[in-house]
Amino acid sequence: MKPSTTMLTSPAYAALGGSGRSVLRVILEEIDAPSGAAQLSTVFFLQAGLSATAVMSGVPDLIALGFIKVTGKGTATREFASSDGWTTIVDKAEAERRLAEARATAQRPARRRSAAAATEKLAVDEITGRLPDGIRRSVYP
Repeated sequence: MKPSTTMLTSPAYAALGGSGRSVLRVILEEIDAPSGAAQLSTVFFLQAGLSATAVMSGVPDLIALGFIKVTGKGTATREFASSDGWTTIVDKAEAERRLAEARATAQRPARRRSAAAATEKLAVDEITGRLPDGIRRSVYP
């Protein structure tokens, strides 16, 4: 299924980033009918030439803007179905607001070190000049 000209000129599509557009293109190529669905895996997206980062950021954006529905959370494959929720978005400001809300509530992976720990001055052993165990000096200038 190819995106319609109405979809391509919609405020929701205009608010989508490059990752979202790429993921949408791949999903729509696999869906045959406007109300159809396709079972896709992460490997499928990687074989289609998308990066894992593009998929991880693009799919939540597409869901937030109402382009797709996803089922099968926690499985190797998920079912992606086209949706017409994007037609309810009347202007780009509303689309950007929905994206901002979705990104704010998205579960991000935990950082290895907290921001507070990253700003702390590391205590160098005055006798040996070594950093604490598990901490390495950067080799980059």
